[in-house]
Amino acid sequence: MIDEDSKLPKPPKLKGYIQEIQADPFVVSFYSEKSLSVLKRLLKWNPTAVLHIDSTGRIAASIPMDKTKKQFYYAAVIHLPGGAGKEAPVVPVFEFVANCQSASEIQKSFKTFFNK
Repeated sequence: MIDEDSKLPKPPKLKGYIQEIQADPFVVSFYSEKSLSVLKRLLKWNPTAVLHIDSTGRIAASIPMDKTKKQFYYAAVIHLPGGAGKEAPVVPVFEFVANCQSASEIQKSFKTFFNK
């Protein structure tokens, strides 16, 4: 029996840094092939690595289409393994800006990233 996933074509290689632009709700997702590769390699080395997620508002003026919605910047970062006596460097692996802060919209952005 053939697994359903084996029939799907492989996703195209990522190009550039901006990966998605959506108008309603407004979302801009950005990450690179390199950041995705770093995360995958780190998770192979340490499957219990922690991805830290933070967001902040007031990064930009409201968009003209809906002045009541504020833009929020979301970032997911990881700590890379540091050498002895060194502080571990923090690396962003996924970032996005959105004007809809519902759990379902935030989840959608993260699912898109993690399905790459």
